[in-house]
Amino acid sequence: MERSVALADPIMERQRRAGAVRRSLLTTVRAVAIGAGTMRSYGDGVLDGVRIERFDGPRAEVRWLFQIAEDSEENRDGYIDDGDVLVAVLDERPVGVLQITETGVSDEFEINVLAVDEALHRHGIGRALVEARLTEARQRGCTRVLVSTGAADVGNLRFYQRCGFRMLRIERDAFTPDTGYPDAIMVDGVRLWDRVWFDFDLTHPPVTLS
Repeated sequence: MERSVALADPIMERQRRAGAVRRSLLTTVRAVAIGAGTMRSYGDGVLDGVRIERFDGPRAEVRWLFQIAEDSEENRDGYIDDGDVLVAVLDERPVGVLQITETGVSDEFEINVLAVDEALHRHGIGRALVEARLTEARQRGCTRVLVSTGAADVGNLRFYQRCGFRMLRIERDAFTPDTGYPDAIMVDGVRLWDRVWFDFDLTHPPVTLS
């Protein structure tokens, strides 16, 4: 079920940070709605006006966000219509996406894609998407959420651990032409070969960092 769970790799840091958003825009998101339920607030550090909501439209409308997270067009086309999708919306425009899929194991889900508009990185949007999904998964009786990222991407490794995920295992040679990826993917000068898997135990969630 490789597909792209690695897709979550390039998630936050693989692409260069583009543009700048004034820090004065940072504030507290008071609450976001998903379906009929209201999720908890997400604290300081999220852009004012961002809301998290379920996305039920054509996936083609957010394909550009999926492209940020996935280098393999073949893999991306194979999973883009799968699972459930949340979007972060700012000024009535999607600026972030999170896709979650079933793993085939009862009460377990996988974050398959997480991506944020490159101009809005490091403003809490990715974290808000993850927290919204974890909250909803817990409400649905899910006990564990999986995610993976590239072993060469130190920023992503830090990001998921700060969100409360724990390292689970290493999948070697996950990013090669044989698995649908371009040859010689480099992340901050390091050749990307392997994938790191994480899990979040929703029955005994670990302490997260702010």
